[in-house]
Amino acid sequence: MTVDVFTAPPSYPDIQSAGPYPVTFEFAAAADIVARVTDLAGLEQTLAPTSYTILPQGPAESGALTLTAEAFAEHQGKRLDILRATSVQQGWVGTSARERGLERQLDRLAMAAQDNSERTRLVPQLAAPPADGQRRTLPEPEINRILVGTERGWENGPSVLVLSEADTIISTSKVEVTPFSITADGTVGPFALPDDPIATKYIELWIGGVRQRPTTDFVLVPMASSPSGQGVRLVETAAAGLAIDGNIVTPSAGVSATDADLIGTDEGLSVAEWLRLGGGFAGRAALVAWWALFASQVPGGTKVSAGDLSYVKIPAGHVLFGTNPIADMANAMPTVEWIDPGHFGSIGEGDMEADNAASQAAINFASAIGGGMVELPEGTFLVDGAKGDQETFNANLGGGLRLLDGVVLRGRGMGKTILRNAANEWRSVIGIRGIRNCGVMDLTIDGDWPALAPHPTDPKRGEGIITWNDATSLVNARIERVEFKNCAHYGFGGQNVSHEGLTLKSLVFENIGGDAIDIKSFTVILGLPVTPDRMTSIQQIWIKSFMQNPDHDDQAGLDIRGTVRADHIWIEETWDLKPGQTRKTGIRMNAPVNASNRLGGARSVLGFHNVTSTKPVGSGNTTTEFITGVEVNDAYVTLTGGTVSDQFYGYRATANGDGLPVGLSGRGLNAIRCRGTGGAGRGLDFGADTRHCNVEAFADDCDVAWDTGGLQNRFVGSARNCGTGLRYNSASANVHQIQFEGCATNVEDIAGVYAGSGNIFPGSVSIIGPRNNWIDIVATADDSGWIDENGKAGGFRIWKADTTGDNDGLFLEASLRSTGSTGGNFNMWFAVQDGAGNLVDVMQLDDAGVIFLVPPQAPPKTVAELATISVADGSIAYATDGRKAGETAGNGTGVLVHRSGGAWLTSYDNTAVLA
Repeated sequence: MTVDVFTAPPSYPDIQSAGPYPVTFEFAAAADIVARVTDLAGLEQTLAPTSYTILPQGPAESGALTLTAEAFAEHQGKRLDILRATSVQQGWVGTSARERGLERQLDRLAMAAQDNSERTRLVPQLAAPPADGQRRTLPEPEINRILVGTERGWENGPSVLVLSEADTIISTSKVEVTPFSITADGTVGPFALPDDPIATKYIELWIGGVRQRPTTDFVLVPMASSPSGQGVRLVETAAAGLAIDGNIVTPSAGVSATDADLIGTDEGLSVAEWLRLGGGFAGRAALVAWWALFASQVPGGTKVSAGDLSYVKIPAGHVLFGTNPIADMANAMPTVEWIDPGHFGSIGEGDMEADNAASQAAINFASAIGGGMVELPEGTFLVDGAKGDQETFNANLGGGLRLLDGVVLRGRGMGKTILRNAANEWRSVIGIRGIRNCGVMDLTIDGDWPALAPHPTDPKRGEGIITWNDATSLVNARIERVEFKNCAHYGFGGQNVSHEGLTLKSLVFENIGGDAIDIKSFTVILGLPVTPDRMTSIQQIWIKSFMQNPDHDDQAGLDIRGTVRADHIWIEETWDLKPGQTRKTGIRMNAPVNASNRLGGARSVLGFHNVTSTKPVGSGNTTTEFITGVEVNDAYVTLTGGTVSDQFYGYRATANGDGLPVGLSGRGLNAIRCRGTGGAGRGLDFGADTRHCNVEAFADDCDVAWDTGGLQNRFVGSARNCGTGLRYNSASANVHQIQFEGCATNVEDIAGVYAGSGNIFPGSVSIIGPRNNWIDIVATADDSGWIDENGKAGGFRIWKADTTGDNDGLFLEASLRSTGSTGGNFNMWFAVQDGAGNLVDVMQLDDAGVIFLVPPQAPPKTVAELATISVADGSIAYATDGRKAGETAGNGTGVLVHRSGGAWLTSYDNTAVLA
């Protein structure tokens, strides 16, 4: 039977509670489980068993892990992986000859799995920086010399010609193997051996099909009763009846001390040992000799582990191997901070295949030793952007160089180190997939487009750097001080991969066919759920020209789908449309596309930015020349400290597909010279779907400074020298506080109701305070200019839309008027609209009293109604059924009355009114 039947171990990407976290695989005991946490920088830590509990303790088909309060507090937000600690075992025992053969095959498979697990454990890791602070570099490459890692650093070792003698060593390192079989009796032995193995290291032993380690699990001891005088004693008791199988290996004289010194330290392992373990002196000799003799058949950067060694093949005959056990690796392995691709072949001589192969081999090597910086010198280095180091174009791998885990590719500066695509039908110059801790810095990426066309199956491609096509997140990647030029599609494209900690900083873009920077965030990639983009930072970006490829339209200099923090963005040109192009945007916080699990630019922050163009004044329209500075299509976006100039639309918030611009916050925004055909340009445009936006901005020299729609928005700012200062819909529940200077029309209400000032507060406005709450209207002029041609200094007005059949427009006015030239002789006037739609004065109020300009009317009441009303003396009313003198009871035709002494009296004879 097979003891361990495995299911995939669980992984929880974000620790947000102490648990419990389900353990989804079978385990015998809590000790069979290992808990590991990983932070966003990729640093891993294995938790102590005291940091968690496992219930049930086992054996169980499944269970749950719960962190202690202290462990949860320390590791909140990290990824939790629950792994197995059990060894691979095979316990099935056959009875027939055929079953025993199958049993032996299963035994070997189990041993192979154990061996592979051990080899993986022994792969070297990148060492810590040297304590002395000195930078250690690789030595100058010497053709056909082996590169050896030692405690002193990296050194050029023996030549391949000398090491080819290892072939002779292998051919003479024959061994004689004497098998034996013992049945355990429930003790540690000793057990008799048929021949003298000379030393423990020449014994191979299996108990119950499980390999035993010399010295650690068993030792060679004298045994008088044994035919050979030697026996094997176990360190731990073996159960009675278990089979103890073994070999006694007798090495030939071909393995000499001289040979051992030539290749490395003799670990005392035989050829037979190496055939099973892949380690030891013979293994080292065989591997080195094989590479030396057949180097041309091994791809550059190939890594193979053998026992305590890790070998990396390097072109031009170089082979790297470390010489220290993993226990000492952290201190013993030298630190390589700079790796020169010149160690991996000829570069910079105009040979695309050589440049691409050497650069990729350097990247492979740096990643194989745990990470490092590959530094390209000054010069131009050619890249195969079509197929990279593949034999043919591979749509899944793309073209160009492939960045790997832990590697930073660095040049000597923009314009000094140039990575140039030299292949037609190309896909990308650099490709990055789901890796960790990587970067590209201090160089120029040149796609050489349009001289070299992108791949014919997708003519819209041809990127400088693309991150793509991987359900594993790209973690902690930095692209800094890089110039992108002559790219057929994106300069930098973040496509179909989740970014966690992506930084784009100090980048320059010129002659880019599509978007200069395109970031897309997904919830599902390749059918698998992924973590959406987080912690993407874009800073100090200069975009000189983009959307230069006529195959593209509706592109942006910075096109964002995903939560991004962008700051210091300078976009130099948005006007240069190519034939067939109709729409171009400087910066766009794009809409989500739910059908493809693509997110939008929600919650993004755009800091200081400047978008400009060479658009002629009066050019631009919504059909063939739709040029926009900044556009927002998604929710909760923040814009601060920016200027857009010479656009058709400056700032624009509008719905697009699945996106609604809700909760947009803008402050310190400036829109300048946004004009278009027919006066249709907009400085700031907010569509009908905007909601709860709060924007403070200034517009200068625009056709329309502010064009506002939507609901529950607040707009504050000013407009100067514009055709229309504010274009709005009085039916929208928006608040406006806009000041105007030099505008041909201050306010245009597209509902046709109101065209007054720019301060508009829909609905009710409440002023709340403990006491002394005032509305102050202040005229600051000190001459006759403080009143208008009608002598009005200000006041308040009530406007009405035509919803009841009455005339619409200005319905009531209360104004302060003056008959003096400097504000003397002031009084308050009230006016209302009459049935013909004219504003008619009805009352005047000053320090002399109240003047009714239309006949006043007392409130009409019946005598019975008056009897129920209790008002102060002096009040007046009109008793509609009150009797005049001579009228009989029940036939009164009405009389004016006043309140006196608690009774209603007729005005003509001062007697109680009667009905």
